[in-house]
Amino acid sequence: MSVSTDAMLFYGYCWDEETSTPWTIGKDDEDETSDSDDEEDWEERYARLKAGLLKPDTGDGYDEKTYGEYLDAKRKIIEACPCEVGTHCHSDAPMPYVCIKATYTCNSRGDMTRLNPAEFEVDESWDSELKKFCKLMGIAPPAEGPGWYMVSYWG
Repeated sequence: MSVSTDAMLFYGYCWDEETSTPWTIGKDDEDETSDSDDEEDWEERYARLKAGLLKPDTGDGYDEKTYGEYLDAKRKIIEACPCEVGTHCHSDAPMPYVCIKATYTCNSRGDMTRLNPAEFEVDESWDSELKKFCKLMGIAPPAEGPGWYMVSYWG
């Protein structure tokens, strides 16, 4: 059995609360969150909220055609999204982040990436893209606002 460790660099928001879903941060049992909020992955949630795309309920059977069409439609929606959600820290203690996809860099143990300081210039559209994404997803951004983060993930 091997251990995977990754270093991740991105521009966005980062939390240090243990949850894999940033839309549940700051909400308690009395808030209006559904049980599916913890189970729904960010891509399913985004496709549903952005385009009304629902994961097909195939009942007891598996309908490959219907599910394949859903996956294709979801992939197109996600490819057009400028942001993404992930986790850092550890597989048993996930902590979420939201980032601008174009800024995400990940290195596994033993790999190296040369960074260009010019890549760290913040595009003027990033902050508004992050705000729009978080608003749609029901995520309360951290008070300190977006920034460059280097985090690690050990799985």
